[in-house]
Amino acid sequence: FKQKTAYEIPKRDWSSDAYSSDLESTKSAVVHVFGMMLGLDVTPSDERSKTDGGGVRADVTLVVDRRVELAVTIYMAPVAIRDVSAKLLCADPDALSADDCLSTIGELGNLVTGRMHNWLKENGIDSTCSLPTPTSVEDGQHPDEPGEGEGFVLTFQIGRAHV
Repeated sequence: FKQKTAYEIPKRDWSSDAYSSDLESTKSAVVHVFGMMLGLDVTPSDERSKTDGGGVRADVTLVVDRRVELAVTIYMAPVAIRDVSAKLLCADPDALSADDCLSTIGELGNLVTGRMHNWLKENGIDSTCSLPTPTSVEDGQHPDEPGEGEGFVLTFQIGRAHV
């Protein structure tokens, strides 16, 4: 996840205690969507996902308090998105098309940022979300890394696959 600045807002120190709630609300959103809604065992992980063979990603913008723009990217490797798509669509994984996988990653982006939006609303913070932009990822390509002090990357493990 990557934070962009607006209106000359200074860069955040994402490691500080002041922003630990941002990290916790993001972790909670992912665990809730994948764990509770899809019935998948999801745990935070230090290991980055592999991009051998490509995959899919969804990009969503979350504008917080009309001042801070968060660029949220969800990436899933081919085997992970196929398994999650099959679960979400109640379909045979071998019968799924590339479009089915793109639709699934877009829906997951929508669900995760929707949970983040709801958490912000519950805490009295105004926010809006864009629609997800799902795209295919080329072999070896990886989502952009945030610059120093600009954001954070969280990796989660679903069963044996990292997302």
